[in-house]
Amino acid sequence: MDGQWYVKYVVRAANLGIIQGYPDGTFGPEKTVNTAEFLKMLTLTFGLPENIPYPYTDVDKNAWYARYAGIASKYQLFPDRGNQLRHE
Repeated sequence: MDGQWYVKYVVRAANLGIIQGYPDGTFGPEKTVNTAEFLKMLTLTFGLPENIPYPYTDVDKNAWYARYAGIASKYQLFPDRGNQLRHE
């Protein structure tokens, strides 16, 4: 929505390819970011490596976010989750 504090950040992140929004062209800045979305944004923002091996049994290798899951393991972002990323 024009005039909201977050507009310039959403537009900048979209222009940099860090976020894409939903298939219908909208963004949901009021929605909570889930783990998978966070890992993608973190990876792309800081140019971290993708496709790092990961121990998470709940991440299917064909899932869109699988390429970012290894970052959580490498940097021990969620030490209490064990072998479950709980991405959603």
